[in-house]
Amino acid sequence: MKSKLLIFAFAMLCIAIYILVDITFLQSNLQKISAPLDTSTVNIEVVHDNHKSLFGEQVDKFLTLKFKLKNRDERFRISESIEIIHSSESSVDSLNNALKNSAQVTVWFKSIRLGNEISVYKLEVDGFTIFNNTEKEKSRSFNLFFVMIGASIIFFYLSLVSHLPKSNLML
Repeated sequence: MKSKLLIFAFAMLCIAIYILVDITFLQSNLQKISAPLDTSTVNIEVVHDNHKSLFGEQVDKFLTLKFKLKNRDERFRISESIEIIHSSESSVDSLNNALKNSAQVTVWFKSIRLGNEISVYKLEVDGFTIFNNTEKEKSRSFNLFFVMIGASIIFFYLSLVSHLPKSNLML
């Protein structure tokens, strides 16, 4: 049991170190593509959570901007929760309008894809930054880093305690 806890704690520590490196070098890990806009659309996406909560099925709605650049195969996306939108024109609609009126679009993204579309971290239109999600991502990753460090400390402690004889434990 001790070795399994120790291996798990070490794995969590390694993941935490990876997250810290990702936080530190986020901007340098992003790839950049510049090209004119090909197409862009704004849609409402409804996501149903399969797990039932106390209040019924969880349904989340997102306003999603999807766009493609000329002579590129990648499809990009920016999503915003509809609950966050307070005005009649959301920031996603504003981004779409800026894209449609642009001559050159520069997209910053990570090369790792989880689906058919790539999440955008930073968006520039004609040399001006109109969307920058890097600080929000750093904050989210920083919180995850502390959770992983805390969990690895707990598992290191549990592996140490499971190795001690029962007479040395103070209850």
